[in-house]
Amino acid sequence: MKMHKTAGAVKAALLGSLLSTNVLAEQPAAMDDIEKVVVYGQKIERTLQETKESIALVSEKQIDDLGLLDLEDAYLAMANVYTLANGENFGIRGITQNRLATGGGGGQLGSFYMDGVAYTGFATRFGPRDLWDVQQVEVLRGPQSTNVGRQALIGAVVVETKDPSLSGFEAAIRGQIGNYNTRSLEGMVNFEVTEDSALRLVAEKYQSDGFIENKLLGIDDYDPDDNLLLRAKYLFQPSDDLSILFTAQKSDIERGWDAYRYDLKPIDSYESSANLLSHETYDGTAVSLDIDYDIDESWSLRSVTSFIDGEYSRFNDDDSGPEGGNAFRGRYVEDKNWAQEFRVTYQGDSLRGVFGTYFTTVELFNNTSGIVTLIPSDLGVPAVLLPFYPQELTVNVGIPANNETSNMAFFTEWDWMVNDKLTLSAGFRYDREEQEVLQNARNTLAPGSELPDPAASGQAATALGFPQQVVAQIVGGITQVNGLLASQLTPTDNPLQEEDLNAFLPQIGMTYKVNNDVSVSAFYKKGYRAGGVDVDTVGSIDRYDAEYLDNYEVALRSVHLDGDLTFNANVYYGDWKDQQLTVYVNGSLFDTDIINAGKSTIYGAELEVQYALSDNTNIYTSFGYAKTEFDEFCYVDGTAEADITGAKCDAGSGLVGQDLSGNDFAYSPDVSFSFGGRHYINDNWYVAGNSTYQSRAFSDVLNTAENENGSFTLVNLSAGYIHEDFEASIFVKNAFDKFYTSFLSNDQSLDENGNEFTRNYVTPGTPREIGVTVSYKF
Repeated sequence: MKMHKTAGAVKAALLGSLLSTNVLAEQPAAMDDIEKVVVYGQKIERTLQETKESIALVSEKQIDDLGLLDLEDAYLAMANVYTLANGENFGIRGITQNRLATGGGGGQLGSFYMDGVAYTGFATRFGPRDLWDVQQVEVLRGPQSTNVGRQALIGAVVVETKDPSLSGFEAAIRGQIGNYNTRSLEGMVNFEVTEDSALRLVAEKYQSDGFIENKLLGIDDYDPDDNLLLRAKYLFQPSDDLSILFTAQKSDIERGWDAYRYDLKPIDSYESSANLLSHETYDGTAVSLDIDYDIDESWSLRSVTSFIDGEYSRFNDDDSGPEGGNAFRGRYVEDKNWAQEFRVTYQGDSLRGVFGTYFTTVELFNNTSGIVTLIPSDLGVPAVLLPFYPQELTVNVGIPANNETSNMAFFTEWDWMVNDKLTLSAGFRYDREEQEVLQNARNTLAPGSELPDPAASGQAATALGFPQQVVAQIVGGITQVNGLLASQLTPTDNPLQEEDLNAFLPQIGMTYKVNNDVSVSAFYKKGYRAGGVDVDTVGSIDRYDAEYLDNYEVALRSVHLDGDLTFNANVYYGDWKDQQLTVYVNGSLFDTDIINAGKSTIYGAELEVQYALSDNTNIYTSFGYAKTEFDEFCYVDGTAEADITGAKCDAGSGLVGQDLSGNDFAYSPDVSFSFGGRHYINDNWYVAGNSTYQSRAFSDVLNTAENENGSFTLVNLSAGYIHEDFEASIFVKNAFDKFYTSFLSNDQSLDENGNEFTRNYVTPGTPREIGVTVSYKF
């Protein structure tokens, strides 16, 4: 039966969660409790001790004990899990959920699920992140393509909020205040509607001025947060065999801009120099209907229907500086996602398994717009011709795109308990995907921004005393370059493109139970990112294949000292083939292709330990190592071929690029480490803390030294008072006010005189935060 039917047992068991990276229960859990812990993100209900896959889990109790406020707090305490852009994106095993880590491609690499709803597009970045009234957070590390299908090559994040309770009325409220004018208020109420149904209502409001100021515009809150979330869950359970859960969630997000130029201000100034006020908004609605029916003691049926509808908008200063006039970049996105899963589960004495079907349709409308300033040298204009071009070209950008993806899948997975010691597992997923892509461009030169006239330029060169042979070359070169640029700024009228794809994704494994407290496992999984059809802004159409990751893994699960000490580990090796790379054609920033020309090797490990020192003191530690390296990568950028430095390589179709074999992935820290604990001084007072280390990572696949984010260590501390249903706590995050970065960009260009200048961009991590929370349960 589904998880909310055994919520009491699961909640108690979560206090001793074996695979959690931050397990801090007040009392050590007995082995019988530990065995009841269920992982939501799997098709077969397995306990954490039975799960061979590498899973980091945070329970409701751990969220409360550690004072975790949002998903970023949870990620930082996990091995081989990290965040980008202050929590907007996540990474697993050195690979980002988006396409930044590996140099492009057609889709995301990691999935995000909340209450059974698959979040897509900008909902993944701007959907709910707070942990108020959350039951459990899981990060499934490693390929989950067999389990959840598309966009799960690196893993998946699964968040489950608390279900309604049939036990009667309950309510809770919490308030928070902190520096940067941070304030929040959350509330929950749960009540019975009838004797076999209940309703749970949740509301959250969070506001903060942020930590970036802009003296040019005279504002202190250049990156504010203003978030509202409303959630309703209705549970109807007429019998022990049938339950129906309906969930509806509404989120409204408004944010400022937390990146700035550090060639204009010190890198640690937290000060933007933009002359335009930047912002992003997201308005999303998600609903799901989860029906679970037990046919008998062995067979059960489950249906999960979900729908998400989101709108995203963006407006930001084009160059993040005082220059550029009213140049901006904007975007408006509508994203709709409908999904239906049917699942049949069998549970026998020695055999258990599941099979089912999955259908989804994702509709995406994306309109990129703006007034953009481009540097001729960045567009591939040869240095000898730069004096005849303006320092900047202003372009009116308009790129409307409509994409529709339909995905159908059949999946099955089985565990066979051969004997008391050995369990064999196998499964597969057959995925079929249909894509429709319609994209056009309406890019034009803005009034007052013109390309040089070849004849007039020739006359100017003659007047300057250039030889006629050179003059002829200048005229011919300008004619050729103007033709290329004009073709890239001509409106397109592309036909609808269609593509059909399919994939077979197997998995196989075995688990050997050494004794009641120790088991070892070995397994293989194939992950993938679907291929597709790509239409760029100049009308170039290209098709690309799926990419595949063969992942081999071994796991150890162990409990010692009568349950007081747990030690768990996973070691993995991955062979990544046919990686999708985005290359620039004809030295153009507008003309790009996606090609299957990459190959990589990844390997690493996660080690996690928890120890109950006493009834009042628990500690935990987690260590992650994730090595990512390109074996084959021919990088073709948007500059002229003559400007490409380093070893040359052929990316196919005559494209010459730079050989990046041996480079790290972008945004890929090799090492992560976390250590923490909680100590009860007496029945009412407690102290807690944790420290997180993350090694350095480059912001680009070129591994540019100037774009290397340094390693950092963050320390978080808290102390609180609990008396019956009342709790008050004070916390400090990044206690030593460590300055660190998650993104660096070093862009070099040439002005009209051939002089080099640089624009440097940075996204800093969050500085020290201090706050107080007060909560009360009714």
